[in-house]
Amino acid sequence: MDYKEIKALLEKYWNCETSLEEEAQLRQYFSGEEIHEDLKDFKPLFQYFKSESEISVSDGFDEKLIEKIKEKKGDGKHRYLNIYYKIAAAVILILFVITVDQRFIAVKEKATTIVQDTFEDPEKALEETKKALLLVSEKLNKGKTNIIKLSEFNKAEKVIRNKNL
Repeated sequence: MDYKEIKALLEKYWNCETSLEEEAQLRQYFSGEEIHEDLKDFKPLFQYFKSESEISVSDGFDEKLIEKIKEKKGDGKHRYLNIYYKIAAAVILILFVITVDQRFIAVKEKATTIVQDTFEDPEKALEETKKALLLVSEKLNKGKTNIIKLSEFNKAEKVIRNKNL
């Protein structure tokens, strides 16, 4: 086969459009010695396919496998234990879900009691909010004057350091 035919077959092969006969042609081509330079990278792949297809099981494998399966089946005691394990796991899971749900309900109830409104009159609530914000503003302004003094101290410290250098 020439290079163009093999190239076309490879294109069909990668698109999964080849027939069994065409795949046999590809395997035959890549098992030979005269392979085009551009296609040499594909030779190990087709050699791998060929070596894997030659692997077979020994005689009596099926009988040995069936015998091993029968040995593992036993008398059925393990099947009943599996059922008990599944039931126990389900019960534990249900208890876990109930416990977690109850704890979340308790936390949710606490949260709703904390968030309840303390004022019935909205005008009174507004006045109390204004008072609280005014108090916070006064404290922040008080801290601001201390920061201004601190920045003056930092300026003086820089001047002293520059004179020492």
